[in-house]
Amino acid sequence: MNSADPIFSHVGDVWRATAPLDSARYFVERSDLVPGDLDAFRPLALSVLGELDPALELPAGERWLAQIKRKTRRYGGRIRRSVATTLTVLASECGAAPLRDGLTIQTWTDQLVRELLEGWDDVPSRWASLHDVLTLLVEAAPGIVLDRIRRDLLGSRENLQSLSTPEQSPFNFGGSSHLTAILWSLQSLMWSPEHCERALDTARDLARGSDEGRNSPTAIGIFRDALLPAIPQCVLGTSGRVAVIERCVRDAPDVAERIIAKTITETHTFATIHQTHFRPWTEDKQRVTWADIFEVYTAMISGAITLADQYPDLWVTLVDAADNVGARGFDQIIAALAALPVGHAKGTPVWQAVQNQLRRHRKFRDADWALPDAYLERLEAAVEHLRPALAREREEWLFGDNRFDLGLASDDIRGEDSLLVRMQSSAVHEIHAEEGFEGLFELARAHPHGAWGIGAALARGDQVLDPAMIAELLKSEEPGFGNLARGYLVNSALEGKTDVLELAESSSDDPRVQARLLLTHPDPAQAWDCAERLGKPVAEAFWAEYGVFGHGADSPHAATAIRKLLDHGRVATALDAITLYREAIPADRRTAFILEGLLQLVRQPPSERAGLPSMHETREFIAIVRRDPSVDRAIVCQLEWAFFPLLEFDGNEPLAIEVAASTSAEDFVHLVNLAYRPKSVAKEDHVFDKEQADVAFRILHRMRYAPGLDGEAVDTAALATWIADVGSLATASDRFETAMHAVGAVLGRYRTGEGEPYPHPAIATALEESVGEEMLIGFSTSVFNGRGVTWRGHGGQQEYDLAEKYEAISRELRDVAPRTSETFGQLARGYRRDGAREDERERRIEDGVDPW
Repeated sequence: MNSADPIFSHVGDVWRATAPLDSARYFVERSDLVPGDLDAFRPLALSVLGELDPALELPAGERWLAQIKRKTRRYGGRIRRSVATTLTVLASECGAAPLRDGLTIQTWTDQLVRELLEGWDDVPSRWASLHDVLTLLVEAAPGIVLDRIRRDLLGSRENLQSLSTPEQSPFNFGGSSHLTAILWSLQSLMWSPEHCERALDTARDLARGSDEGRNSPTAIGIFRDALLPAIPQCVLGTSGRVAVIERCVRDAPDVAERIIAKTITETHTFATIHQTHFRPWTEDKQRVTWADIFEVYTAMISGAITLADQYPDLWVTLVDAADNVGARGFDQIIAALAALPVGHAKGTPVWQAVQNQLRRHRKFRDADWALPDAYLERLEAAVEHLRPALAREREEWLFGDNRFDLGLASDDIRGEDSLLVRMQSSAVHEIHAEEGFEGLFELARAHPHGAWGIGAALARGDQVLDPAMIAELLKSEEPGFGNLARGYLVNSALEGKTDVLELAESSSDDPRVQARLLLTHPDPAQAWDCAERLGKPVAEAFWAEYGVFGHGADSPHAATAIRKLLDHGRVATALDAITLYREAIPADRRTAFILEGLLQLVRQPPSERAGLPSMHETREFIAIVRRDPSVDRAIVCQLEWAFFPLLEFDGNEPLAIEVAASTSAEDFVHLVNLAYRPKSVAKEDHVFDKEQADVAFRILHRMRYAPGLDGEAVDTAALATWIADVGSLATASDRFETAMHAVGAVLGRYRTGEGEPYPHPAIATALEESVGEEMLIGFSTSVFNGRGVTWRGHGGQQEYDLAEKYEAISRELRDVAPRTSETFGQLARGYRRDGAREDERERRIEDGVDPW
């Protein structure tokens, strides 16, 4: 204890063993650790670790409030981790040491952990209560924990589902579950030579029916990571991983299909190792060679081929992986593809996938990853017998998402564009010759986004869509049919083959078809004039679907279109048009349009404000209206109130609603009345509008202006009058203390200019003359919160610097403003305490008492 390197050290009131592993060996080897000590420790360990987490009594969505609701354990996290660490250290360092009656420390630890795990009636509560120490306990008694995981979770999907359910909180976007600690424990065991294979089998069996996951580990995720060809996250060598893959293909084909499909097509991957705490399992990572990597790929490809009849999509996956699995894997894939019978159910998709691969590799033939021509020729020949008989199936890629990958040089964009037009026209002609329009319609149904190209190709060729067929396509709910018709009409009208206006006027039976015809006219002004002539139903249908994109930044019709959109209730679309064509609209009309559009949105319920412009655009719109002096300030305040969540963190300039509240005591107290209940009304009896109260509260908490402080010259009298009026009005509404606290907070957020004293003398005077302590408390709280978010440095130096700053201010104000001086003195003393706490926290981290 008194040596240069003592057994124990302490920081504050926390004591710890200086070197836990060495200390354990020392006591055991010296026989100072006797069975009696373990007998005394046993009930303590069971009591500390066996306590049910009271937070589990709360609904899942409220468990993050456990501290506030006083649903906390009797023993804190540091004590629980210390007890679990003691068990782990004893077992990992001295497990073979004998005790009595044939017992060893490891068997004693196993007995204790077994009793601990059997100490609950409710299985999910057991695992949820142990989640904070489970990764330690699994190192203390790995076999016992693994047996219990398999018994509890593999035997009951209900238990697994209960532990897998994420617990949401405002600070946890993705949600975490209590299964996470169990999975981390399994990941630790995958590095244990003794327990690796059973841990892998357990993860595999847990993975059945589970999701891949993104924000937290999943069973299928850790199982797949353990088998990664290049960076395996388990202790098994190559032959062991191959055996696990083969066993998975045989016993859990659904899991095998998912991990193989993802692994063999992935060209870049990473894995985060879950390091063990004390067991040396993760110290020596296996080194893999290229031969090892491709042996694992070979096993995975063999598994994919075995499973492909059960999961036919694996045939396409194998094609996609052909350039990623080495020569042996490529040979396997080629042999399997060549053996597929003519007429195989996946024959056409496989042939199409091969064509995609060929085009991609030939386009980037100079890239390091591109397959040599000899390999491409073998791949092409392997599926030649699967070549589709129909042109529609052979050429549909020209109208799909990969239609621009034509195999030309990567920088020949213009060449690809012209080539695409020619190839699409040729394909449409061939499909029409084989299957007629029905084949083209089937293609449009399969590729709705590319259907415009089908229609455009028709318009460029000799095929003609008659008016009846066009009408049926435009009526259809199939998006591909409408796109085909529009592509045909636009291009046909541009080439003078079709008079859209005449066609619309002659189609008098369906206003919607007439409107959709007019929407394809190249001159929007002529189109909407015709829509108006054809009657109200046509005009309404026309403006309901009118699109604002593609008319050119200097469109001469932009203002008229926006006017029409607003008249027909397309408010969000009209605001989009204002953004797109702002340069083509006179400034005065632009402001009027924005104001009208925003006011229309305000009148709609929030749930009906579909297609609302982006936060940035809305803020810009409101800023334009705010800067226009001709707009009534009350209207600006109305807009800011309605859209306040989008404006809350815009600190570039004060909001009009802030200016109003900082110049009018009535407006300020109105916000207070909305945000807070009267002093004499009990919380459960207070009736209020939660949404309005929330907005009012947030406005009050960002205000930083007050009368007399918002100009170049300070007007102390104006400030005093405003505070007095606020106090009088707030007294009448039974909210005096709350209002004065809010006033103090506003004064605390005010920032003096360069060279001015802090706090401003006018503010110090107001604080000194205030009635009661509420203004001073609000001021102090606001100054404290004004520090904002900080990054931790070394110890508490940041806090000491602030303490010195506020001590200096306190000394300067001591004679002229003693109440304000004391407020800054309290802030300084608080920061000194915080600084000492941060110093101690850093010492605990350096000493290993706390993890961070």
